Amino acid sequence: MDWKELKEQFKNDYQSSQVSLKQWCIEQGVDYSNARKHISVRDVKEAIQHRSKTKRQNVKVSQPNKANDTSFSKGNQVARRHGAYSALLDCDDVEVAIEVQSLDDELLVCRSRLASVLKTRSELQAQWHQCTSVESKIQLSEVLTKLVDAEERTIARIESLNATMSKLKRDEMTIQKDELQVQLIEQTLKERKKIADHDNQVVYHIDW
Repeated sequence: MDWKELKEQFKNDYQSSQVSLKQWCIEQGVDYSNARKHISVRDVKEAIQHRSKTKRQNVKVSQPNKANDTSFSKGNQVARRHGAYSALLDCDDVEVAIEVQSLDDELLVCRSRLASVLKTRSELQAQWHQCTSVESKIQLSEVLTKLVDAEERTIARIESLNATMSKLKRDEMTIQKDELQVQLIEQTLKERKKIADHDNQVVYHIDW
């Protein structure tokens, strides 16, 4: 068994979906106990983080004027809206969190993570139905339970972000409305003052 090749494969899979080593072993049919001896998750994370930083540095050096560059496919609506941020979606979670600059960015990350969780859960459910080993089914069930928990937490966060963004928009509209009302009141007071000043003027009629 070529552990060097397996480690590289796990690194690529972890970078795209943040799959755990145990779950990955189940999916690949690899013995988890042996995998722990040859594959260090910490080393994989450090390698991915180093690769991501080097990739972004190369992009900044070689393409300083290409601000709308994106790792998404052409025509993707999310890519057009979040071009600069989309390149961070396959980085380590901590690094992504540092780079989040707005609620829109965090919402994009949550939606991407939810899609990844749903895809993985669907694949594992199919494996569970095809599996004949009771032990393997138990292991898959444990992983599926964790995925369901992750899915529920992510959905809750998405709903919270949507509610927060909606409230911020309503607050912004309220502020704009209040500013317009203040302007109208000030204009009305100016008009009334003009009328009052005109009425208070003393007019002299001289009969020559």
